[in-house]
Amino acid sequence: MGGRAFYEVADKLLARKTGTQLALSFHCCAEPVRQPPAWATSPPLATFETFFKICLDIFSEALSGQQGAEVYRWLMNDTPVSLRRAFHRSLPEAVYRRPQFFRTDEGADGRVVEIQCPGSGWGDLQLLKDLYIASGRAEDRLEAYRPAEAFVREVIALTGSDHPSVLHLLDNASAPASIRYHMATTAPPLRYWGYSADVDNARCDLVRSHSVFGLVAENRFKQRLRQAAAGEAIFDLPPIILFDQKAPLALPFWEMTRDRFPEAVRELLAYTYPLALDGFRTPEGDWLSLEDLVNLPASKRRYFVKYAGSDVSVNWGSQSVWRTADNGFAKKLDDIRAEMKSGRPWIIQADVGSRTLASTLLREADEPTSETRFVKYSRFYGPTQSLGAKAMFAATPKVHGQSITTVGLVL
Repeated sequence: MGGRAFYEVADKLLARKTGTQLALSFHCCAEPVRQPPAWATSPPLATFETFFKICLDIFSEALSGQQGAEVYRWLMNDTPVSLRRAFHRSLPEAVYRRPQFFRTDEGADGRVVEIQCPGSGWGDLQLLKDLYIASGRAEDRLEAYRPAEAFVREVIALTGSDHPSVLHLLDNASAPASIRYHMATTAPPLRYWGYSADVDNARCDLVRSHSVFGLVAENRFKQRLRQAAAGEAIFDLPPIILFDQKAPLALPFWEMTRDRFPEAVRELLAYTYPLALDGFRTPEGDWLSLEDLVNLPASKRRYFVKYAGSDVSVNWGSQSVWRTADNGFAKKLDDIRAEMKSGRPWIIQADVGSRTLASTLLREADEPTSETRFVKYSRFYGPTQSLGAKAMFAATPKVHGQSITTVGLVL
């Protein structure tokens, strides 16, 4: 099937399921993508749970004064005053739990560079599966793969209801079309407020949002806190600032908190360290000034520098993410220093990116084209299992959701 016919099928699938006139906003791989070899020894979900639990412990200690001021400042960073210590200490203990559904971004070697709750792109898994089958790829592995059903089973087990009611706030979703497809293919048995007529907004079993700010601004937030405390509602992303930022990724490597984490957690993550005005500690344990960093050959400065705080206007869609090997990074460093002086946190992270062959079918093409591209993998997790994965390919090292990005289902 040529590109024109393939994307006509894709656009009709998306529009019909979502009840909109939306069209697919990215390029597709011509067929499913094979799992990278490193996934044969992938870490268990328990390693993520260990990371979440220790981060929660450190955060709770920082709130109660059992951690030093530096740790508190690192985790609370540029959070608005109204959502700092007093707000967090007023929350019921029931909301201090790990994210229920989350997405990782990782390199081909399996090292995780970001953990987002819930993250964007959840509907892409089912959409790509449906698209491949509708366009004639009737493979056993595709037929057997049912991400929407797997997600439903996780929600039913989590809530204890056979027909759970869900409030999904889309105000900060960076890819709302994908989330709408996800909602459409999981209902029923899930029942979404604003979509299912029998859902009472005052009684939603699962509350989902793409930012803490969206949660606390929702008109029934205080009521939902009382319901969570009584065991009557569950937040997917907990309404605490800890998991709505990149700062926790540095905790397993930072001298202040490193000893709290087992080695398995550090093996899970790409090396990440708090960036300071006078430099950072390298993976080898040496202190490197920012001046010395920019004077290294490009091949010796394979890092990304990322804003690590909770400001939603900055912390999404690869905004404020800079590759230190790029020629323009030295000029950008002046802006980053100014940001750090104002109290904004930044991390420096090992660049684990790599390139591989990607087969892309363009809208106007008769046949797919194969080119070497930078790749990023995203895996999607529920409370008890991995629910699927996708791969994204781009011509530049910053791989993220753009109209020129190629996306494929990983099987």
